[in-house]
Amino acid sequence: MIDNDELLVAIVGEEKVATFKEVKLASMRLARVVREVIAEDLHGTLPVTGKQFLTTRRGLFRLASRPNSDNTTEQIAHTRMGARTVQVFGDVSPLHHSRGWMTVEELYRLHRVKFDAPAMLTKVATRFRAAA
Repeated sequence: MIDNDELLVAIVGEEKVATFKEVKLASMRLARVVREVIAEDLHGTLPVTGKQFLTTRRGLFRLASRPNSDNTTEQIAHTRMGARTVQVFGDVSPLHHSRGWMTVEELYRLHRVKFDAPAMLTKVATRFRAAA
């Protein structure tokens, strides 16, 4: 997150800095809740802080919010750790797919758990509201 108010003012304008920060924090909270639901559904564990590596009976998975979540050096390090990358939001590009990235649906399939998008949305919304 951009934590330099002067830079934020230059980018979004002074009147929108507070809104930008609020939206960014809400999106970070939402991403955390989605990861928690995934971990629960797959009977896995997440660290309390830091990079979101999901540990399950099927291995170690890096839960990346977006395709640009990690730079190349980080991606190499995660591969060396034995972690497979899962892109949590959006479609996985053909390039990322060729590098072994997977979708949330593919992660569930690997764990032989049916992915139910409406059920996930309900769980996420319930947790998000409860945490607010």
